[in-house]
Amino acid sequence: MRTAAAALLLFLVGSDIAYALTCVQGSGYKVSDGKVWYSGAELAGIDAATFRQFVPQGPMGPCTAGYAADSHAVVYEGQRVKSADAATFLVIGANYFGRTVYARDRYRIYGEGVEISRAVESFQLLGLGYATDGTKAFYGQKILPGAGLKIVGIYAKSTAAVFMDGEPLEGLDPQTFESQSRFGSDAKKVVWNGRVIEGAEAASFTVIATAVDYAKDRFRVYYRRSNEWRIDALPGADPSTIEQIGSYYFRDARAVYADGKEIVGADPSTYRLTKFQRYGVDKHRVYRGLSTVPGRDPATFDELQHPYSKDKNGVYYEDKPMVDADPMSFQARAEWHARDKNFDYYKDKPVCIRGGWSRDQLKPCPDDK
Repeated sequence: MRTAAAALLLFLVGSDIAYALTCVQGSGYKVSDGKVWYSGAELAGIDAATFRQFVPQGPMGPCTAGYAADSHAVVYEGQRVKSADAATFLVIGANYFGRTVYARDRYRIYGEGVEISRAVESFQLLGLGYATDGTKAFYGQKILPGAGLKIVGIYAKSTAAVFMDGEPLEGLDPQTFESQSRFGSDAKKVVWNGRVIEGAEAASFTVIATAVDYAKDRFRVYYRRSNEWRIDALPGADPSTIEQIGSYYFRDARAVYADGKEIVGADPSTYRLTKFQRYGVDKHRVYRGLSTVPGRDPATFDELQHPYSKDKNGVYYEDKPMVDADPMSFQARAEWHARDKNFDYYKDKPVCIRGGWSRDQLKPCPDDK
């Protein structure tokens, strides 16, 4: 399994072949004492002097061993690749988990170390581990049923089936199936991440926010809580008026919701998120998540560089008053550093005086003339 850093790189590059840039040491092959080893077992007949691994090693984290060769033989995950021509062998792609690796030589196409096609010139990668040679479709060494395979969101479909990670999803009609991000639907069913959302109406189903997995039909709003990997109906939410405010914050005509929970007392008509979305404000109160922040003036409240905030009554560090700070001139300069007309601050304490010596014998600030 790839590391988080490798996963991010693959997502940003957006290419199957980018997998080759992220595979690293610990992948199973080892050359030692003039011999080649795979997972502790010697690979008999493999020449250590000419041995090479096709997926290069690097700093990102462990991955599958993949293809390797010496001057006369090719191996995949430690197993000989039958009939492969080592002189012309080349890795050409992988899926985004690095498990389904495609390769070619002068004569054949290989998926997961198995010959799958001889249509070398017409073979092409489709993404997400799928490929085609113009006649047949593949997921690694598997030949998929149907014709006209194409990628739809995180899914693929042919004339015969809808697929996720190369496996057909039962009961879905590929002729009517469409997808947006992890959601998908045909004429009758709605799925998320390949699982049917029970009770969802396909005809009226609409995705609201793909990045955080919110959607609706004419009866319900559906959501995924940020720390969970499932879809639920959002209790009490009105699908006809639901809208995203920012990230995991939503509102309808009646209420405001944070990560699938109602913010009790929040006024949806005036509720807004502050600059960095750490706070919410309506005409009555200031909120942090689901809780009210007492003693704040919503009309003048301003979120500054974390962890500072202010209103007309004062300046706050991690929501605690900074008794020395002047709210009119206070500015957050960077995390844990700020200044006003009187002092420079580190966290919530003055560290130097603006324009001379302070009470308590603080030194002048270094940039004062």
